[in-house]
Amino acid sequence: MKDRQIKNNELTSSSSPEGTFKITNDLPFLADTSFTLEQKSDAQVFFFSDYNEDEIFRFIQIQFESYKPEVEDTYKYELKDSVEVGGVMFGKSYWCFDLEKAAAERPVSDIAAVQNLLRSNLVNTRGMFSGVRLLWLSEDKRSEMLVIYGEKTSYRNIDCSNRETAEPLLDEMSLQFLKDFNVIKFNN
Repeated sequence: MKDRQIKNNELTSSSSPEGTFKITNDLPFLADTSFTLEQKSDAQVFFFSDYNEDEIFRFIQIQFESYKPEVEDTYKYELKDSVEVGGVMFGKSYWCFDLEKAAAERPVSDIAAVQNLLRSNLVNTRGMFSGVRLLWLSEDKRSEMLVIYGEKTSYRNIDCSNRETAEPLLDEMSLQFLKDFNVIKFNN
């Protein structure tokens, strides 16, 4: 897809949603991939990461996804928590899981496609990760943009099984994410 380009860690999209997004230079662009999910939607992922040798510690993944014209489905997310970034409202949620295990359990998924992309670039996401997911939906709910920030749980010593100790660290992580990702320009 030539609708989206990377230059100087800025991602410019000329298709839904149109916009320019800046990712901190501390998370350099690693790779991108395009794929189809369940023959229903087309997706494109851009991956930015901080890694040492072959191990990723922090990353931002920007994923654009739209249903194919012949498919009548819509995305059915309920956006409960929200955050504004560069004048754009995103739904917000936290996550915590083993990305490689999740990809193995769902071999025909966006997580699996990203894991394949990372393996082809000789990097990995071994172990537990936690993160923040931002979600933008088009008015007709046929297109979405996900901005996913992740960190190895050992990066901040997050224990995902202990909500009481994890919550303040997840809040810290969310603040870091909002420093690392910005919306420069946006059109629905």
